[in-house]
Amino acid sequence: PPPNPQMAQAIQRLKTEGNDMFRAQCHFEAAQKYTEAMNVASQRPIWDPSQNVVEEAAVLLSNRAACLLALGHKSEAYWDTEIVTRLKRGWGKGHFRMGKALMDLGRCRQGA
Repeated sequence: PPPNPQMAQAIQRLKTEGNDMFRAQCHFEAAQKYTEAMNVASQRPIWDPSQNVVEEAAVLLSNRAACLLALGHKSEAYWDTEIVTRLKRGWGKGHFRMGKALMDLGRCRQGA
């Protein structure tokens, strides 16, 4: 069966709302929207293309990590980026966010 278009639209709508809130510096609310989008995405059926699921999760977690960093939740941001870098090993943005989280935690040498 093809991917569920209503689910994809709901996830995209929540991500867009999160992006808008992030730009408006409403980081807590943005993080909530990204979490909601991940909750919807977690209900995808197992036959959905795994690459779509991985891409979606990586972006949502990376965006949430940016919010968490802005809110000062360094450890939570680090753990989000840990998952992001495992999902998309070659994605620079994920590694950048992880580096920022490690710097904020005072653990600059960890990634070296």
